[in-house]
Amino acid sequence: MQNFEPTNETRKYFSRGWISDKDHDYFWNSTHKELQSTKAVQIGSSHYCPYCVSRMFPIQNNNLDVIGYTCLCDGAMAELEWKAEDKALRERHEKEIYEIREKYVPRVQSNLEALFELKQKREKESFDFHHWNRTLFQMDSKNIIDVEDLI
Repeated sequence: MQNFEPTNETRKYFSRGWISDKDHDYFWNSTHKELQSTKAVQIGSSHYCPYCVSRMFPIQNNNLDVIGYTCLCDGAMAELEWKAEDKALRERHEKEIYEIREKYVPRVQSNLEALFELKQKREKESFDFHHWNRTLFQMDSKNIIDVEDLI
C-alpha cells in the first residue's frame, strides 16, 4: 500500500506520523500559521475546491475552531500568489502616492489670504457708488443714505 506523499512546497502543512511499527504517513496540520483560505464551493456540508473539485482542507485556530478552508492544488496556490502580489502592488502604490503628495502638496497650496484681498480690492474698484446712491434714494426717498459713508 502506497502512502500519501506531499510535494516539497506543501510538506510544511503536514505532520509525519507513524501508523504502525514499520509504516508512517502524513497528516494534515490544520493549525499551521501560514495557512490561508482559498475560494471554496459548499455542497451540502462539505467544501470543495473550485479549481480541482477536491474536498478542501479545513483551517483551524488554536481552539480548533474551523476558520476557513484551503486546497493545495495549482489553482489554489495561484490564487494565493495572486493575492500576495496584489497586496504588495497596492502597498507599493499607496507608498508612491504618499511620496508624490509629500513632494507636490506643499508647492500647490493656494494663497487664500492674498486671493481674498485681491477679490475685495477688485470688488471695491468695480463698485458703482452713484448707482447704489440712486437705488437707495428711490427705495427710501425720505432718508437719503450715502453709501460711501457706510464703507
